[in-house]
Amino acid sequence: MIPAFDHNLVLPPHLGDPSVPEHISPYACHTMELCDRFGFSVERRKILEGFLNFRDRIRAGGITNGYQWVDGSFVEHVEARDSKSPSDIDVVTVYWGYPLPVQVELIKIFPEFSNPTLAKQNFLVDHYPFDAGFSPVNTPSVGCSTAIFR
Repeated sequence: MIPAFDHNLVLPPHLGDPSVPEHISPYACHTMELCDRFGFSVERRKILEGFLNFRDRIRAGGITNGYQWVDGSFVEHVEARDSKSPSDIDVVTVYWGYPLPVQVELIKIFPEFSNPTLAKQNFLVDHYPFDAGFSPVNTPSVGCSTAIFR
């Protein structure tokens, strides 16, 4: 479940008791919940359309094992706070279990997967891949904490 915006017009860090794992950010949800919760304007639905097309391209490239973190102004009520719509959706794709040749082939057929500039330009997605199966010593940490969905 994705909670309502708090008094700061963002998702709350927890739902009252931060010791309950299901009640703390990031909030697990399915794609339809994400669309229902944040698709409340034409501009947001356009961003979601790009995001869903982006996800289709990832799956078509063979990446099906993982999850995504969603963050940024898309999961804030920027319309009320700043009188503007979000311009994109920030996404970290966490995946594992794919040998390097599979990942290289995906980037050949879908360069937006590893290029945030192209992803934003073509899909309205500010995207960062995270290979969780790679050595954690060589993998930079990421700090998104909003909505996880599968």
